[in-house]
Amino acid sequence: MKLGITLPQGCDREYLGLDARRAWDRTVDVARTAEALGFESVWVYDHFQVDPPLIEAPIFEPFVELSALAMATSRVRLGHLVMAAAYRNAALTAKMISTLDVVSGGRAELGIGAGWKEDEWLAYGYGFPDTAERLAILADHLEIISRMLAPGRATWDGRHASVHDAIHEPKGLQDPRLPILIGGNGPKVTWRSGRPVRGRAEPRRAHARRGSARATGDRRTLHGDRPRTGVAARVGPCLGSARRGGSGSRAARASCAITRRLA
Repeated sequence: MKLGITLPQGCDREYLGLDARRAWDRTVDVARTAEALGFESVWVYDHFQVDPPLIEAPIFEPFVELSALAMATSRVRLGHLVMAAAYRNAALTAKMISTLDVVSGGRAELGIGAGWKEDEWLAYGYGFPDTAERLAILADHLEIISRMLAPGRATWDGRHASVHDAIHEPKGLQDPRLPILIGGNGPKVTWRSGRPVRGRAEPRRAHARRGSARATGDRRTLHGDRPRTGVAARVGPCLGSARRGGSGSRAARASCAITRRLA
């Protein structure tokens, strides 16, 4: 069994009262501790604001965060749990995750979903489309990202995103390509979002209730790479407090995804 943790990042209010430097030092400390303890992977969310009631607090952007952590660690895999597709241009997301895979030495995993946190969508100027529209955006982004990571140039003309004969290099270091994890709240919706692309895909899905320790989903590959069996559990803040003898009660909650090959 392989275990991963979700790092403290700020969106769960764990950085209230801390300045940015102390908050970042804690994130790095937990990541390094997780690696030293033998965890297989570390994961970060993709949020801009804490859950309501809103209050000013440090929260780090996940791509920059993971890139920095790639330099602070040497073995653990680095992933999103999960990024909101609409927050970034689809082709740019492919470029960013491929670059992260190179600078990390082939340790990157792209977690991506439709997004759900209405307050930050509105505050940051994205609007807040209904669920069907957000899932349609996710579908277009998956089409583009999968093509950008495949050999050759990428073309996709979608309603929400498009690329035309796009050259994308480097594509990352992992063979056949870096893993993609699709996040959602139910197997039917998540499965449709991760449907086969150009006949090659074996989607990978993970749907987990926030704050739940129950295993709720499957983690599968988008382009047929070998699935890894493991559990991703949100215990990062617990590590930080445990080292200082604290109880870490807030961090005792965990969101888990158990991976397996589907029949």
